[in-house]
Amino acid sequence: MTKRERKDPGRMTSLGSLTKQPNLSWVPPGYRGFCKAKKCNWRIHASQLPDGKTWQVKKMSKRHYCRSRSKMEKNCMANQYWVRDKVVPMLRENPNLGAGALVKKLQEKYLIQVSYCVAWKGKELALDELMGKWEDSFDHIYAFKAAIEKESPGSVVEIQTEKVGEKIRFCKMFVAFKACIDGFLQGCRPYLGIDSTVLTGRWKGQLASAVAIDGHNWMFPVALGLFESESKDSWKWFMEKLQTAIGSPHGLVISTDAGKGIDSALTNAFNNGVEHRECVRHLFKNFQKRFHGEVFERNLWPAARAYRRTVHDKHYNIMKIASPAAIKWLEDTHKHLWARCYFSTASKCDYVTNNIAETFNCWIKDEKSLPPVELIDRIRQKILEKFFVRKNLADKLTGTILPSVMKQLHDAGRGLVGYVVHKGPDHTAEVSGVHKDLTPWRHTIDLVNRECSCKKWQLTGLPCTHALSVIGCFRNLKLEDYVDSYYSVEKFKTAYVGKIPTLTDKTEWEQPEVGYKVWPPILKRAAGSQGQEGSLE
Repeated sequence: MTKRERKDPGRMTSLGSLTKQPNLSWVPPGYRGFCKAKKCNWRIHASQLPDGKTWQVKKMSKRHYCRSRSKMEKNCMANQYWVRDKVVPMLRENPNLGAGALVKKLQEKYLIQVSYCVAWKGKELALDELMGKWEDSFDHIYAFKAAIEKESPGSVVEIQTEKVGEKIRFCKMFVAFKACIDGFLQGCRPYLGIDSTVLTGRWKGQLASAVAIDGHNWMFPVALGLFESESKDSWKWFMEKLQTAIGSPHGLVISTDAGKGIDSALTNAFNNGVEHRECVRHLFKNFQKRFHGEVFERNLWPAARAYRRTVHDKHYNIMKIASPAAIKWLEDTHKHLWARCYFSTASKCDYVTNNIAETFNCWIKDEKSLPPVELIDRIRQKILEKFFVRKNLADKLTGTILPSVMKQLHDAGRGLVGYVVHKGPDHTAEVSGVHKDLTPWRHTIDLVNRECSCKKWQLTGLPCTHALSVIGCFRNLKLEDYVDSYYSVEKFKTAYVGKIPTLTDKTEWEQPEVGYKVWPPILKRAAGSQGQEGSLE
């Protein structure tokens, strides 16, 4: 063996150039292969037969237990096409696997490392093989609309396209299933959290959602939307379609993050006194970018969570004295409701954040890489499964108020030490006690009108601890009679009585005659790439 051979034992070496056989007129070319791992004796020897066409393996170790392949940083043979072939079975079982998860699975199964980029490209090729080409999915969008409207009359599916050059391209989409619309209007509180999240597939569009809450405070999807960006026109279009789908129910509250586009769009679409709340978490983040200090950290959130105006003003004035400029900025830029003491009582929801919409975004995060039609269809399947589980639960429930709500109230009513009740006429009372710092407090209760001076009962629809202490003083009173009907078993059953449409494979959908092919939107190149835009063709 030559010095060059010993230095690089992993290379394929030609035997014809190394073997001296002076007695032979023709030396068949041959190759030796070695394992790159240290202290591994695996070898393979192959040479060409005299016919000049056939190669024969003369020597090869029968078994190779070396795990060195998992230590190789790069392998030119493990390209995107190799990844495609290997991940097709994985994606067939779970199409929501991300590129990072596929990298780990390939490393565990084949003891080889591939880059995230190669795994992502391989995944896209595999999805094209399983679901058809990404570009072709847009041409099924009207077939999806027809299938939903056929299986679930009353559902709202709206599509907007635009002409770019000679082609008709996808622009926007809105979907609200009939079962979700009816379940929201008849079984949920009139509260909607609206937000959008960026898609992670080839098209970096936005998936908007309108999400309600049922009697268990569980997420209840109402409507979905797809558009290119969070522009004023996009939100205006989404809000108009949402208003068409649900109307303007009494006491409707819509919670959003801060944004001029969504603010004006909401006001224009729902112009009949709908209450617009702003997420305090996002408000606080914007506030901290400009104003810092412990005084704001200690008082802004308590001011937002306060049920009573007096408590809110106490914290608000502390911040105003500390920095009038900060409060002026807050009043000029965040004019929508963000403090509980200003909320209306019709919705029976006291949320100061838009976390319910964030919950939905987290729920569908694994689906965001799918093409638009497959994305909406997969979310439909998830809603279908959720309706099935919750309807089965609803069928088992008995009584007037949801058992979990009653348990929550019973737990809150235990151990109310220090609550002193003074009964009055017509089921009125005074309740007094002292705080932890020994400062006294007192509240008035009106059981007939379901009111407490602390305001929590009116805002949530659930008796506060002050009301619970009074109700417990009357043996002939039932706690269930003082809980709002939004928490009733009947409302919960009504929310999930509808049927989410079930669909066959998209190859079975009837393709309506629209007179043109729908092309995907033009993709914008990432920052730093040459050129500004790229097409999918």
